[in-house]
Formats: sequence, C-alpha cells, structure tokens
Amino acid sequence: MAAAGVAGTPQLRYHGGPVVSSAEVVQVLYGAGTYLPQVTGNAAGQANVPNFLRHLLTSGYVTELREYDTDITSVTGHAGTGQHIGPGTFAGQVAITPAPSRNGATVYDDEIQAELAAQIAAGVLPAPRADGGGHARTVYSVFLRRAQRACERGSGMCSLQAGGFCAYHAAFRLDAGTGPTVLYTVQPDLAGFSGRGCGYGDDLAVTTGALSHEIAEVITDPEVSLASTYDRPLAWYDPVFLGENADLCDQRYGPLVLGGQTYQVQQTWSNAARACVTMSVAAAAGEFELQPDRLAVLAGSTATTSLRLLGAGPVTPTVSGLPAGVSATLAPAVLAAPGATAELTLTAAPDAAPGTATVTVATAAPAAFSATFTLSVVAPGGSARSALDVTAPIERLLDTRTGDPLGPGATQRVHVADAGATAAVLDVVATDATAAGYVTAWPCAEARPLASSVNTVPTRTVANLVTVALGTDGDVCLFNSAGTVHLVIDRFGAYVPVAGPVRAGRFTPVQPVRALDTRSTATPFAPGETRPLDLAATAGVPAEAQAVVLTVTAVDAPADGYWSVWPAGPWPGTSSLNASTGRTVANQAIVPVALGRVLLRSLAGGQVAVDVAGWFTGSTAPEEESGLFQARTPVRALDTRVDGPRSTLALSSVVPTAARAVSLNVTVTQPAADGFLTVYPGEGVRPLASVVNYAAGDTVPGHVAVGVDAGRLGLFTNVPADLVVDVGGWYS
Repeated sequence: MAAAGVAGTPQLRYHGGPVVSSAEVVQVLYGAGTYLPQVTGNAAGQANVPNFLRHLLTSGYVTELREYDTDITSVTGHAGTGQHIGPGTFAGQVAITPAPSRNGATVYDDEIQAELAAQIAAGVLPAPRADGGGHARTVYSVFLRRAQRACERGSGMCSLQAGGFCAYHAAFRLDAGTGPTVLYTVQPDLAGFSGRGCGYGDDLAVTTGALSHEIAEVITDPEVSLASTYDRPLAWYDPVFLGENADLCDQRYGPLVLGGQTYQVQQTWSNAARACVTMSVAAAAGEFELQPDRLAVLAGSTATTSLRLLGAGPVTPTVSGLPAGVSATLAPAVLAAPGATAELTLTAAPDAAPGTATVTVATAAPAAFSATFTLSVVAPGGSARSALDVTAPIERLLDTRTGDPLGPGATQRVHVADAGATAAVLDVVATDATAAGYVTAWPCAEARPLASSVNTVPTRTVANLVTVALGTDGDVCLFNSAGTVHLVIDRFGAYVPVAGPVRAGRFTPVQPVRALDTRSTATPFAPGETRPLDLAATAGVPAEAQAVVLTVTAVDAPADGYWSVWPAGPWPGTSSLNASTGRTVANQAIVPVALGRVLLRSLAGGQVAVDVAGWFTGSTAPEEESGLFQARTPVRALDTRVDGPRSTLALSSVVPTAARAVSLNVTVTQPAADGFLTVYPGEGVRPLASVVNYAAGDTVPGHVAVGVDAGRLGLFTNVPADLVVDVGGWYS
C-alpha cells in the first residue's frame, strides 16, 4: 500500500488485531558466549536487564499503554478483541543451547523461530500462555551473544551493520501454523553502539532503550509480522507515518526510575497527548519532558520544541545556554498541572552564526528540575522558498565530447538558468573517464563544498540526477577530481522564488509506487523503442501535476545504452539513465508530465522498472506553502566510513525539523556484494523500491527526493556497504 506522505501529526489507528493484556516476559539467552554483564546478571538491587524487566512490566511505562485497549471498533470495521492492557510479569531468565545449525555467527529469523519452537517442545522454555480471551501473553525476549548477527532471510536485512536494525519483535504459530501464537523480541548485543542509531549513553542504556522499544510495540501490536494488509491481525499502527508506537518516537529517550535504579527507555507515542511520552510510576514535582530534544533553526527563522509537565506544578521554566543571536519565548509561560504543555519557540536572527549548542530548560519550584536539548543554528544557504518551474523545454546544456575533456582538478562553468532562479534540476553524465574519481556540482559564487554529485568510473558511463543550488548569476561549476572525463549536462527544470502560497510547483512525496515492471508483464523494450507510460492510471499521479519524481531502473541491461523520459512530442535528445551491459542500474528523474503521462525510450532495449516517489503540483492545486523548495550549498550529513553504520539518519543539523522532504545525493561505496539501497521516511515500513543498485566493490551515486519523518530517514542496504549522504535542500 502507498502512504500519502508524512505531513501532519502521527495517529496510531486500530486495525482489529489483539494486544497483549498482561505481558509475561521470559528472558532467553541464546547459547553460550560473551554477553553484556548486565544482561546475564540478575542480582537484586543492581541495574541489570532482569531487574529492568521485572519493574518495567509493572510500571506506568506499561500501564499507561491502556489508551490502546481494544474494546472498540477498528478503522476497518471489525469489532475489537475486548482486551485491556495492564501490568505484566517477569517470568525469569532461561539459558538455552541452540542446535549448532541455528547458532552461527549469523542467525536468521526463521532459525530463531525454529529454535524457540524446539526449546518449547523440549520443555526448556515454558509453553506460551494466553489471557482469558485466548490471546497470547507470553513474550520470549531473545538476547544474542556478542558479535552474533540476526538477519531476515531473503531481504539481507541484518543487525550490527549499516542500514540494519537495532532490535525487532515478531510472531509465529506453532505446529505448522495451527498451534498457539509465539511472541518474541530479538536483542543483538549492542555494546559499543552508542550514537550509531541505536541509542545513546553507556551499553546498558543503549540495551534498555532498544529493549523497551520492542516491549512497548509487542504489547500494542504483537502480530504485526503476520499481517499482510492494514487489517487484522494488525493492531495499533500508523499507516501514514508507517510505524508502531515506539517507531513514531525513535531515537527519543527518557530516564525512568525502576526499583531504585535509573534506566534509559524509548519514549512511546500517545494519541491522547499527541506527543512522545515517557511514563513513570510517579514523576517528580516540576519534572517535564522536551519533544523533540534535538532541533535545528535556520538563521532568520524559527523552530519549536514542546514542554510537557509530568510532575506537580505550577512551574515557570527558564531557558539558558542559548547561542548568540537566538532568543526564546515560552507560551504559556506557566505550566499549571501534570499534562499541561507549552511551546518553546527559538528565533534565530538573520546574522546568527552557524553552530551547535546545548540549551538548558529548568524549573525552580515546586522543585528544581532541568533538561537539555541540542540546538543547531543552520545557515540558510542563500535560498528563498521556491517552486519548480518546468515551462522551459528540456535542454542539453553541455557536451564536452565535441571538444576537450575536463582534466584532473579542473572546473567547468555552465550557465543553467536565468538570474533569480534558486536551483536547477540537471542530469549529469560522466563518460570516457580515465580514472576513478568524482565530479562536484555547486553554485560558482561559493566555495566548493565537501560533496560529490557523480562518481567517475573508467570504461563505464555513469549518470546521476543533481538538484543544485544556484548563485545570483544562474551558473553552476563542475569540478573533476581525477583523470580526464567528458561531461554531458541536461536541464529538466529550475526552481524560482515565490513570495507566499502558490498552486504549482510544490513537491508531494509519497511512499514509492511501482508504475511499470516489464519483467512482470513479459514485455521488455526493443532497441530504440518508445512507449507511453500513464502514471495517473498506474501510480495515482494527478492529471494536473506538472512534474513527477521517478526512479528508473534498467535490469540486466542487454547492452550499453541510455533510457530517456520526457513528457510528450519528439525525443528531446536527452537521457535520464545510462545502463551498462549485464548490470542493474537505477537513477532518479524529475521530469515534466502531460496529463499524468510520460514517454519512455530505450536505446538498447531490455527490462525496466519505474517507481513514482512523488510529484509536483499543477496550476489547479490549492494555494499552499507546503512542498516549496529551499536549496542550500551541498553539505555532508553522513559518512559511515567515519561515523559508523546507521539504520536511521537524523538531519536536524542541516535541515529544519519541520521539513516535509529532502533532496539528497547518496553514494554507496565498497559494498561487500551486489545489492541495493533503499531510503525512506524515519523508521516506517521499508518500501520495496530501491534508489541505488550496485555491484560488489562499486562506488555508485544516487539522487534521492524523499519524505522525512520528524527530521529522520531510514537507510537500508541488503549487504554491508558504506554510505555518504550530501544534502542539497529541503521541502517545507
């Protein structure tokens, strides 16, 4: 199913499935090996996982999930299961000895299921129990030993790798699907993973943050892995933001005192509060939460974070530690009682210096309490809010093959748009390269940034879509890092500044929708063939849309050649994708459409898949400001060769937290095997569409225009690979 973007406020919806009314958690140690000491230790009064589970299950962290009781009718029209969520119990720690065939350095999810079934059958693990309504209540919390990876067979998705997961929960049924339901969580050893997308703090804090995430979700949506549609047995799930209650608050943590020890827990989403919350048994007087606790503010604009009072009031929060040029206002200034909220607005002056600061919010009465958040001041990059203009014809601006190639360290200047345009949409083709390297495109009026736009490969023609900011002269500079290379530049559109709400040229991101796959229709293109593609009929693109964002993938190309996409009329002589013999290659295209249709042409023929990632509104759309583009000089947001592997990427240091979508260049380098990269909003359901395809050892770039979830992106590679992410702008 396709989601309609990520604008608005999350809302968990009930789809008719069961919840866990009174969870009974069994901690399972998956065989002999090295574990975090606090995972295996269970001494009373100490901070460890058994004590954490023992007290967590009876705390407000669980009982406050009662707003997700199921004595209601689901959004799909089914009667609910009539369950009420209450306190749970910790059933103890059990060490098992898995079969050697199911206990390698990599253990697959189906192997974990088989091992749990075998241990239950042998009586080593207690049999799963049900509540009074016959719904499963036993949860087996499986802990893996140090360096043991968990993987999903077939997809290549694994823990402890770039684009992987921190932990997960799932379900299966015993006796070939006819027996009781087994609920379980899988917790890899996350020692040393602080700050790598799996939480922050010491090893125990990262562990309990990930474990609490899965406990909250297994209680409110236990059979999500058995659901194939937005219907039963799915329980509480947000089909727009694509996530469960902890997914909607991923990477937001809070302290929780349990049994006299302070633990880090994942915040959970509350429909009632319309916010991420950390529930505790009894909040201290004056205690409050900040949502979010990491945000960016552009120089010359504002950003907001919310305060929610948890303990007794009234309180009058004060703010300190603001960087120069930034001011703060709180409305209302006084929070009177638990549950009260206020908006803290940060305003950065136009000349506020870029940088990051830790800001403190504190209360003095009825008790002293303080919390901090990270504030990044971001330079606006000289760009006004802009709408996409595709009225000018698609045009080839440069082809150095008619003259000399670009030499090593050389820069080529190209005029791409009229003065006043803020950015341009270009297809940059590098061909006949003599060395491996990269080409960087940037506004000539500024210093060359640390970013790449396309990577050069000897003996291969490589293309990449580039959305690049422009200076006041409308020129773009292209720098070649190594060897000589010929460049071909095609222009597909430009962004022009607007003063307020507009109808046309606003970006609407969607979960990728497959509009064409010739493999499923058994109709590959013949060499030189042109076909129409009705995106309105196949992918729901509105007939009034003026342009569309497509990912075009040539599969196992029969010969070297190009693919072209254009709206109508004669072929304009431009390309959107360059393919190489025997390879699978993808490239994104931003191209005008005519009544929801485009034309697709192949030089060499072959199989192709086309996915729609969004569209730009036309002249009959409502007047709004959402979806307007703000370009910036490219800035590097991630390099896993330096920053370590990530499955999610927080963009708060380079784009506003309110951004609806972003424009990126993502480079995959040194993959361990052939594979693909998927980029998607936050921690939602990963779509089937890829944005970059690569072979072992490749360095391959890819343009990505994609929606974001609270300033976060999900990153998935099906084999280990390093990622480099450069941000070129965002959409409001």
